[in-house]
Order: sequence, then structure tokens, then C-alpha cells
Amino acid sequence: MSDERGEREKLQEFFAEVHAGDIPPPFKKLIRSRARRQPLVWKWATAAALGFALLGGWALRDLVSETPFAAPPASSAELALARSLSKAETPLDFLLVTPGSDLLGAPPRLTGDWDHLPRIDSEHVSERKERI
Repeated sequence: MSDERGEREKLQEFFAEVHAGDIPPPFKKLIRSRARRQPLVWKWATAAALGFALLGGWALRDLVSETPFAAPPASSAELALARSLSKAETPLDFLLVTPGSDLLGAPPRLTGDWDHLPRIDSEHVSERKERI
């Protein structure tokens, strides 16, 4: 443990010795030099690219608005073909039919004679609550 501290202290002394003459430049000088490095050409190039993108979007919007979105009306033969294709069965359709699927088609209905079951009166409920 003492060896690690000794090495750490030696390294700190070494770095302090090496960077003893380092003086950071003034902050204003850094800002000014940064501002001078960015040429005006990049600003104009960015503005031109943005302008071309806007013009392209505007031209594309005009092209799209002129093209019709709706398909031409289908003939009766095409409609009949589409109906027959939608009712066609594939060879593996039997795999989609699961046992008991008729039970899942509708919510369960409780029908029948319920008179043989004991009724719960409010007295029984209040007695049970008192026990708890």
C-alpha cells in the first residue's frame, strides 16, 4: 500500500514539474480565435443547401398534388375475381381452426334454472362480516 502511495506521489511531482510552465491563454482570446476559424463560406453553403431542399420539397409537393390518388373504377369482372380470391382457401387453412373455437366466438351465457341454489341474504353477509 505504501509503495502505491509513493509511486502516486512521484507521478504527481513529475506531472507538476512537467506542466509547471503551462499557462492557459485568456478566455477572450480563445473565443476570438474560434470565431475567426469558421469561414463565411460554410454559412453560405448551409443556407444554399437549405434553400435547395425547400425548393425541392415545394416542387415535389406540386408533382404529387397533380397525380391522382384514387385507382380507376374496377369492372364487374375484376370485382368478381377479387371476391373469389378473398374466399379462396389455402392448403394450410385447417391449421387455423382450433378445437373449441366455437366457444370463443361469443361470451358465455349463464342460462338455466337457478332456484335450486341457496340465496345469500343481506343477513348472512352481515353475519359473515362480523365474524371476520
